[in-house]
Amino acid sequence: PAGRTLFRGPGVREGVRALPPDHREQPGTRSRLGRSHEGRLDRVGRQRAHRSGAANGRPGPGGGARQHRGDLCEGSDPVVRARRSRGCHAPSRRGARLRSARRRRAGAGGDGRPSCLFRRAVRLMGRALQIAAVIAVIVSAGLAVVFSSRFGRDPNLVPSPLIGQPAPAFELPLLDGSGTASLTDFAGEIVVVNVFASWCPGCRTEHQALVSTAEAFADSGVRFVQIAYQDEPEDTIAFLEELGISPATTYLDDVDSRASIAFGVFGVPETYFIDADGIVRGKIQGETNALLLGQTIDKLKQGAEIGSEVVGEVQTAPGDD
Repeated sequence: PAGRTLFRGPGVREGVRALPPDHREQPGTRSRLGRSHEGRLDRVGRQRAHRSGAANGRPGPGGGARQHRGDLCEGSDPVVRARRSRGCHAPSRRGARLRSARRRRAGAGGDGRPSCLFRRAVRLMGRALQIAAVIAVIVSAGLAVVFSSRFGRDPNLVPSPLIGQPAPAFELPLLDGSGTASLTDFAGEIVVVNVFASWCPGCRTEHQALVSTAEAFADSGVRFVQIAYQDEPEDTIAFLEELGISPATTYLDDVDSRASIAFGVFGVPETYFIDADGIVRGKIQGETNALLLGQTIDKLKQGAEIGSEVVGEVQTAPGDD
């Protein structure tokens, strides 16, 4: 509208009512509105002059832009007080202490984050731990295989060197004293040789299985031979009378341990399987049972490989645990 002027500039709002264009200021005739505008313009001019002096290398009192900021925070001018209320003042000591502590915790990083060198060290340490874990797993697996294959059983229980070789030739006295016998007397038959002793707990446990299996295969070309090992004849006879005697089994007394040495017997009980051609085909170490005996004999009849098998512990002498 006519008679109004818009003032634009720092510190001056738009739309401020101005003096009429035909107004002529006379001494003592200025209105309140004019005095207010002049005061605002004077303050804006002082601020601009102060800034321009700082930019041209002539800072105000105290020096530099930071001192100019501090100058604005001084005085009682309402604009300056308004800017002070918005936080235009120097940083507090508490904030400086917090930033300093954050830098110390961060190491070399000043932005509160770990330094590059620190992060690299953490990554390398993580990789080293992963590699160590993999190596530990591999070593554990290797030790498990070794212990299961070599130390899971008695190291003295090794495969017999007689496997695949002709059976030893020997002649031993019958336990009842009626004569002697040799393995050649059973040529053409499958022979199951069991080495036992009356002082052997495992022999006592497996004896009934030997008796029943010998009678079951008596009519199919299978002969059982039991040899007393490091035992007195009276004790062996009492053992057989107590637990049973099979007519399909020949009982021999290895007086001087010749047969035991020839077979490579380490302890009792041990059982050997000889085919119809007189070749040792298999060996069982430890206490056996009727099922295992029957299955092994069937394999031998079919011509399958038997080899050595460990099914329990053996004893080398009386009282040996």
